[in-house]
Amino acid sequence: MNRSLKNNSPPKARMSESRSKPVDPALAGVGKKPLIDRIGRARLLAGAVLGVTALVLYTITLAPDILAHDVADWQGSAAVLGLSHNPGSPVYIFLAWLFTLVPLGGIAERVNFLSAVVGAAGVLAIYIFILMLFDHLLPAIIGSISLMVAAQWWSYASLAQPYSGVV
Repeated sequence: MNRSLKNNSPPKARMSESRSKPVDPALAGVGKKPLIDRIGRARLLAGAVLGVTALVLYTITLAPDILAHDVADWQGSAAVLGLSHNPGSPVYIFLAWLFTLVPLGGIAERVNFLSAVVGAAGVLAIYIFILMLFDHLLPAIIGSISLMVAAQWWSYASLAQPYSGVV
């Protein structure tokens, strides 16, 4: 009777096989195929078009000069690499200061351009997130265009405000 139980038992796995972990299917092809083949040309092209469209749209509607209240505070702080009112957003001020070095219009317009770039990057991030979530092109395009033309988002992408980097 002991013999029949021994013959029916599954063979023991070797030590190295038992320690190996299963490979995540999402990571199985990483590093083997070029990015354009994994994402697909149409999806990559759609993301690039959305990002560039958002940047052009926000740049066209950019506030060209110093504005009142907080916007002027952020623009002035970036120009001298100082801190604004509490909490000060030092990362935003440093990035805005870097944008003041770009030869484009006046200092206020350069700081506003940072918000346009960050707003366009946010639209692109939402596109990628929705694409990864649903794995379909149409919902990703509709969702990112909806964010791109939303009044509040557009406002943040046109003025010097640290809120444009919320996404």
